Amino acid sequence: MELVPLPLNEKERLIKRFQELSSAVFIGNGLISLFEGLIGGLSCLVFGISGSLLWGLAIAISAFLPLVGASVVVIPAAVYLFLVGHVWQAVVFLIINAVQLAVLEMVVKPRLIGTKSQMHAVLVFLSILAGMEAYGFLGIFYGPLLVTIFLSMTEIYKEHYRQLLVKIEAPRKT
Repeated sequence: MELVPLPLNEKERLIKRFQELSSAVFIGNGLISLFEGLIGGLSCLVFGISGSLLWGLAIAISAFLPLVGASVVVIPAAVYLFLVGHVWQAVVFLIINAVQLAVLEMVVKPRLIGTKSQMHAVLVFLSILAGMEAYGFLGIFYGPLLVTIFLSMTEIYKEHYRQLLVKIEAPRKT
């Protein structure tokens, strides 16, 4: 923060926004991952896959992985059900888990993080995708944080420096 050429009160504002968003991202990802693990574990129990508690935990942990997420556990479980002759159970298991994962990852998580961070859910979702593209796994956190810093700097500019620059430019236009 020593390198940021802003007054102290604006630096403090940036730090506060950074802290708000980082807690929102961590809490949002954590809660959604736990919920995905709970639903996945319960579906394993319902469909007769032994070790449902272990599989639920594996789903919760793998939900943090970008792009593939909990599907690294759900798809092999569905294949297992198919191979042991439970074709309809495999299909229903896969559909239930695919729908819940899609809804939680693409709708609930961005809204949860967006509500806590005061950013629109679509912007949060796009910032997570862009962050993962640029930074890999850590992009889940870096993407929204960088967007928040950009938006905060834009707000500071609009509030404090825009009028100053307009006043400087005004005499030159004559």
